[in-house]
Amino acid sequence: MNPKNFRSIFIFIPLALACASVSAQPFNMPKTISAADRLAADLAKPGLDYNVPVSLKSPGWEKTRCATMEIAPDAFVDVWWPAEDLASPTPVVLWLVSQSRTHFLGSTGRPMRNYPPVVSMAANIASKGMIVVVPDFIVPTAMTPRLLDWIESAGPSLGMDPKRMAWYTNGYGITMLPSLLAQGYGTKVRALALMYTGWLKTSNVTLPGGMELLYVRAGKGSYWARCNAYMGTVVEDRKKAGLPTEFIDLPQEFAYFDWLKDNEEVREVLSRVVDFLEARLRQ
Repeated sequence: MNPKNFRSIFIFIPLALACASVSAQPFNMPKTISAADRLAADLAKPGLDYNVPVSLKSPGWEKTRCATMEIAPDAFVDVWWPAEDLASPTPVVLWLVSQSRTHFLGSTGRPMRNYPPVVSMAANIASKGMIVVVPDFIVPTAMTPRLLDWIESAGPSLGMDPKRMAWYTNGYGITMLPSLLAQGYGTKVRALALMYTGWLKTSNVTLPGGMELLYVRAGKGSYWARCNAYMGTVVEDRKKAGLPTEFIDLPQEFAYFDWLKDNEEVREVLSRVVDFLEARLRQ
């Protein structure tokens, strides 16, 4: 080998490494636990009706990573990252939780973020290359705006891209939605995925034009009857207006069917929800 060429190889290698280090994002990652270990720990805790993971198991879900962070005194969030190291800012899915921590502690003895179906669903979403934030607040209506501000300011250092955000929620009516929209927090949100929840006409909710909607309606259960009827109207009106809307209608299902059942239909619904979020945030 020509000595000159030999010398150039040793010059090139450190330059290449230097360029790689410059291009890498300086994310400040906390200590995390794998989804497999986190789920095993939560499954070992007694006293919970919903003590099974969701039936969907996206490839690599068990290797996604989670950390519990305190963003304000006694205000916690679980943050879920994809398994692989982040090379660039990553889309964010915020799981809107309208009920307080005391609600969950009173009924099950643990926060919702420790429910195995929540853990497993968050891991499924993270496995598709998204960061998932699951809050645990005493007063959600007051803390959720602060959480959104935290995602905007502190999120980028954790690998989040606040400009690519979706909201996901399930269960009871999302009572905080009108307030969040009135404060302008929905303007940067690309998509809203609703699992058997929604709002009534009296809530005066109008989604921003750039927010796409996925609504999964479970037809059984007296609590959801009025909400189901009005959300059907919302879906029809949006489709007539040409607004991007996906509708999955399950007239024979009760709310939380995805937490309680393990069959192909449930897996298909959850897969469509995850694919919806991924497709909107990858644009």
